[in-house]
Amino acid sequence: MKLQRLGGYAAIASVCVYLLFVAVLSLETTSFGDLSDPTKVMAGMSSAPVLPYVSDLLLLVDFILWFIVILALNERMQANAPNLTRIAMIAAAVGTAAGIATAIAQAQAIVAIAPTKDISAYRAFNAMTTSLFAFSSHAYGWVCLLIGFAVLKTRAFSKAPGWLFILTGIFWVRIPIPIIHGVAANAIPWLLYLAGSVWFGVALLRQKQPQPAAKEMAAAR
Repeated sequence: MKLQRLGGYAAIASVCVYLLFVAVLSLETTSFGDLSDPTKVMAGMSSAPVLPYVSDLLLLVDFILWFIVILALNERMQANAPNLTRIAMIAAAVGTAAGIATAIAQAQAIVAIAPTKDISAYRAFNAMTTSLFAFSSHAYGWVCLLIGFAVLKTRAFSKAPGWLFILTGIFWVRIPIPIIHGVAANAIPWLLYLAGSVWFGVALLRQKQPQPAAKEMAAAR
């Protein structure tokens, strides 16, 4: 399967996986109660570890799918925007690695920390994984900015998903700054990113794939 088509499917799949991830988190909130309460979270993780395991697995899969999408977008635009796409690929690799590390670390916490009921250890570990995820989001903020500008420069896609990614990047690049955001401010960049991903996915699947020169000559005869 060509990378462009694989990237299109990955973009659509990433949105579905993320929505499933949100649904599982909602179930965790219903089952465990306040997820900001370490006592309730550790008790819930010990008694019903399936939901946290599933959410961590979905998070890991989503990061892999996002990286495949960036690979496909890079292939489409690298000829006309080599610097932007090359830096975006580096940022995507860093962000994906940090995201996968977050998911694996959180899964290990279910076994290593939850049974101990050690609130201090959980808070320290949670601060570490939260910071790691924020780092990953910051990296993907730069990915979105760079990909968005590459779209505007190359015109390989409609301008709309490019602007959606640029707006997403503006939100996510600011994540490491200690500013308290409301629910709407946290949800807006995700909605923009998901809309842009679907748009890119459809565009990648619809766009005609470049043919080798031999095939083009044969088709012209």
